[in-house]
Amino acid sequence: MISERIGVLGDGMEVFNRHRSHVADDESLKRIIREALLEIEVDTGKVVNTYTHDFGKIIGERVCTPTVAGDDIIYAQRRNRRGLSRFVKGKEAEPTSKLTVVLMKNTENDEPCYILITAFYGDSVAKEPWDKFAEPNSKDFWNNHAFIWEKADILSGSVTKECPW
Repeated sequence: MISERIGVLGDGMEVFNRHRSHVADDESLKRIIREALLEIEVDTGKVVNTYTHDFGKIIGERVCTPTVAGDDIIYAQRRNRRGLSRFVKGKEAEPTSKLTVVLMKNTENDEPCYILITAFYGDSVAKEPWDKFAEPNSKDFWNNHAFIWEKADILSGSVTKECPW
């Protein structure tokens, strides 16, 4: 289900946010998304399009980081997500000049538009293993990367040390 209009692509095509999106209450992120959308040319043959835009200046902090053996790893459900995510404790977010945006073609009505699936600071990452669109390499990626725990917005009671995949 879509909610607010978040911006337009360079060709004028409208982009709407999803209902209960994780970016719904983050006005600074929405402003940066609007800037990036103007630079995006979608591949109209694809239902889902992923773009990483480099602004050439620091715009935020990347909260997905590589992990190594010995890191303090836990799993928890992030707000507005369906599965458990992998987190690492004790690491710092890194400044980034990049924003990744994932758009899906809206096929529910006659008006062509796109829906913002997600947007985050940093390079594109593999979909999490619980995602129905996860790629074959997603488990390998997420066994070697994690979100920074100190930046987490998680559902209480969802924390575990057990890997869900």
